[in-house]
Amino acid sequence: TAGQLAAYTSPGLFEEGTAVTVQEKLPPLAFYPDMPGEVTIGHHYSPETGDLTDVAVRLTRDRHFHTAFA
Repeated sequence: TAGQLAAYTSPGLFEEGTAVTVQEKLPPLAFYPDMPGEVTIGHHYSPETGDLTDVAVRLTRDRHFHTAFA
């Protein structure tokens, strides 16, 4: 319809002034290269390429929940 076409093709200028937009911050995509910890449990896979990286997945004492630190 004409109303829908106008919504898609209207410029970013309105009677009140220019349009202001805010882009939200992208999430880190589950890749945390600076994981602290004493125990290495594996390595990260790249969320973009799917390749195994040399970045270690580590656990700290307070994030572990059984007797590994006993």
